[in-house]
Amino acid sequence: MRVKSDPAARLRVLMAERDINTQELAELTGLSVNTISSLRSGRVKTPTIENAYLIAEVLGVEPNTIWPNR
Repeated sequence: MRVKSDPAARLRVLMAERDINTQELAELTGLSVNTISSLRSGRVKTPTIENAYLIAEVLGVEPNTIWPNR
């Protein structure tokens, strides 16, 4: 299944399940909309460890749920 192997797809699914859009996630994490958008689209494959933790915390998961190497 593509979602399991694609961090960008996992991020999009988790955001959709929680009804959080890119702007809201950016505001809740303190990250830029561009950063969130780059991760959602897959342009950036792996965020910094700090950003991974910020995003995961807001989404209520462990970072390795989204990015297996984090």
